[in-house]
Amino acid sequence: MRGCIILANGRPPGSKHLEFFRAHGYPFLICADGGADHR
Repeated sequence: MRGCIILANGRPPGSKHLEFFRAHGYPFLICADGGADHR
């Protein structure tokens, strides 16, 4: 595993973000949502 990005803002990443991470060698993307920011 070369790299891992963890997004903890509760929002799914857009396609532009996915392309950016893949282009820079981060094949794994983890979205963590603690549920504190649901409105």
